Amino acid sequence: MTIIFDGFKRAREREVTLERAIDAAQLTQPIIIQSLVFVEDEGSVLYTRLKAEAAERVGIEYRKKEFSLSDPIEEVRVAITAANHDSAVTGLIVQKPSRTVYEAHATAPYSQWWLSLVSAIAMNKDVDGLHPETLQSGSILPATCRAVLAIMAEALGGTVENVQHQDKKIIIIGRSDLLGRPLAQELKRQGADVELLGKKELQQRIDSGEKLLEADVVVSATGVGDLITPDLVKVGVIAIDVGEPQPDISRAVADKASFFTPVPGGVGPMTVVCLLDNSLVLVKDIYGSRFRITTK
Repeated sequence: MTIIFDGFKRAREREVTLERAIDAAQLTQPIIIQSLVFVEDEGSVLYTRLKAEAAERVGIEYRKKEFSLSDPIEEVRVAITAANHDSAVTGLIVQKPSRTVYEAHATAPYSQWWLSLVSAIAMNKDVDGLHPETLQSGSILPATCRAVLAIMAEALGGTVENVQHQDKKIIIIGRSDLLGRPLAQELKRQGADVELLGKKELQQRIDSGEKLLEADVVVSATGVGDLITPDLVKVGVIAIDVGEPQPDISRAVADKASFFTPVPGGVGPMTVVCLLDNSLVLVKDIYGSRFRITTK
């Protein structure tokens, strides 16, 4: 029987835990997240609204500042610098637009533009782990990465910091800086047998007949609809779909899987609450170890 992960239910449970932790912390100032969002990207606008609603439920203030992708990058960097120096702001996030939307409105190379923005975020306010040095150190995991680790821990046992992956082969599809690379890095730090593939490497596996049949866990985040089909995976696989806006993993895979995350309703809701979890981790670093963060 396949377990279909209910991201909405689990996220709400984590919100209750987080709300209690914030209340118990008795902070001397509120947690305030400043979000910069590009209005042309509908997905970013939606996620910003969902994050603001969840933040209000747990007692976090979530501020939004809107930009257009046609605005000069200097204007956005000025806003980042202002948030860095605003003592009231405890966390800062730049909502990343999709490449397709960006390239329809801007001319600068996408990767160069994004790197210029995230490199300007102060690391002590890098609530989504976007700064290259934060990504390298793993001190704050990107929210999507933390969400996948939490889901994986539910499927395999353990915690975000120590997933029970012994004797399990984990394959991650998609090399993004927001999920694939930091997730592989964190799992390797934990001692997991993990392999990170791009779409090219996946196609080579398909052509050779190797497919993904040795994988006990498959995590896919490419944005390519129905990329992972039932013939590519073995019976009993744990299938974690991080596709957006459409699922990477065919719904038919659920018939073979032991554990399956749907899109929507799987990783997405967990990503929202994991960002808020990160905000409390940052405040813990700022105010010292006066309270404990629950990560289970």
